[in-house]
Amino acid sequence: MTQGAHTQTKLASPSSPLGAGGEARFFVPIVPYPSRLAHAASLPS
Repeated sequence: MTQGAHTQTKLASPSSPLGAGGEARFFVPIVPYPSRLAHAASLPS
């Protein structure tokens, strides 16, 4: 139990600033990109 919590904390530590800040920022602009492309491809299709 102690090892499991320690592993999660260690993973969340470096994943918190890089995952929440970096991934979130990357997902924001990447999400509307494919969404718009799919919509544009669905319109003429």
